[in-house]
Formats: sequence, structure tokens, C-alpha cells
Amino acid sequence: MIAASPKAAKRVIAIDHVDYRLEHARKTNHVEVFNFKKQDNLLQELAELTGGGADVVMDAVGLDSEKTLVEKVETLLKL
Repeated sequence: MIAASPKAAKRVIAIDHVDYRLEHARKTNHVEVFNFKKQDNLLQELAELTGGGADVVMDAVGLDSEKTLVEKVETLLKL
């Protein structure tokens, strides 16, 4: 049995707009998930759920997840 560290997060919330990534986070890591494109007042809801806001926030973005067709072509052509 491994005891939880006193520094371990008690609550983790994942926010994204890609449902399969949210589902993976929910299933794999047992975190609360929110799709910001499907929630009208997400900031207000998060403030209420967390009692005013998060203690720590991590922004982990690897790539722009949404691009126009022109931007995708430019990326492919390395323009």
C-alpha cells in the first residue's frame, strides 16, 4: 500500500474541447473533465466548484489543435 503524499493534488480538473482526450483523462487518471465548447459559463462554474479558483494551473499545449484549411496547408508546405 502506498500512502498519498501530503503534497499530492486532492482534485485535478482537465479542460479541453476534444472529447476523446477528456474521456481518456477521466478514465485513466480519474480527473474531473470539462469541455469548454459545451459549457456556457465554465469560468463561473469552475470558480464555484473550486471555491474561488485553482491553487495551481498547468497549461500543456503541444500544438494548435484547431487550424483553418489554409493554415493546415501552410504547415504541410512549411510556409
